[in-house]
Amino acid sequence: MVSSVQYSVHQFDNQTLANVPVSRDHFGEVFQSHFRTTIRFLTSFGAKRETAEEIAQAAWVKGWEHRQELRNPNSLATWVNSIASNMLKGTYRERAHMHELTFSEGTSEVDLSSIVARDVLGKCRECDRALLRRHYIEGYTTEEIAKESGLSPVAIRVRLSRLRKALQGVFRFHSH
Repeated sequence: MVSSVQYSVHQFDNQTLANVPVSRDHFGEVFQSHFRTTIRFLTSFGAKRETAEEIAQAAWVKGWEHRQELRNPNSLATWVNSIASNMLKGTYRERAHMHELTFSEGTSEVDLSSIVARDVLGKCRECDRALLRRHYIEGYTTEEIAKESGLSPVAIRVRLSRLRKALQGVFRFHSH
């Protein structure tokens, strides 16, 4: 009797590759071909080149140290990019916290964009300011914000979209 169960090549590859350790040679090859991609990935999120290089290097080191946790060696570059993304978010969160500390202690340096942003955010409701801060300054995902707020991720995305549209006109006014 012929079995009617058929496997796609993708399913077979994932099943046979699950928990296969990443060899030193494979890791080195993927690093050589994807390190610059990781840097570009980070700069696409607004990281400066120097910061992106440092985080990319740290992410690949962490990937090497935790390579036994990788389930599919074919997704090594994607996995390392997710590590890099999380590291970048952590960096943004630390900087936002440090900026708040510095600002509260007082500074003689004037940043016009900061003043405009404060003016615009001053026109928002407190809950909207908090949402914008959590997502854009501290780097939390809509899923993370949804968990802590009790709303759905879709509701958070809709609120962010409406806030962006409402604020676009205000920023255009300030820039002219």
